[in-house]
Amino acid sequence: IHPRPIEVGVFLPNGDKMAELKIDMMNIYLDKNITTAYFESHTNIKYNSFKKSLNRPQSRIHRDTLAKFVVGLRLSLEEADKLFALESQPLSPEHILLDAVVVHCIQNRYDINEMFDTCEQVKLNIFEIIE
Repeated sequence: IHPRPIEVGVFLPNGDKMAELKIDMMNIYLDKNITTAYFESHTNIKYNSFKKSLNRPQSRIHRDTLAKFVVGLRLSLEEADKLFALESQPLSPEHILLDAVVVHCIQNRYDINEMFDTCEQVKLNIFEIIE
């Protein structure tokens, strides 16, 4: 049983978008009601590393990690765009190659392996696993 999702804004410092991003990501994970094994196999992110990065105030969630998260958990384009906006800026597929890959993968319902294949095809170096 997972703890109740955290409500955004309850204890966040004003304008702390990274903290809001971390809370949103954990709430999405909890709402999906998935096992850690499912999370790891579908996102290619180690759950313990994910949890540590969410709990450390000084750590950032990077765009490539976010890409694996949104594609692996099959989020909608709207959900992905909201998370990317909290990371730094909304999805910008016209200007950022990784964003173009994310949009393509979401629109085509690709899994994480298909995303890695797409990254390889466009010569985008994205780490294949977070330790």
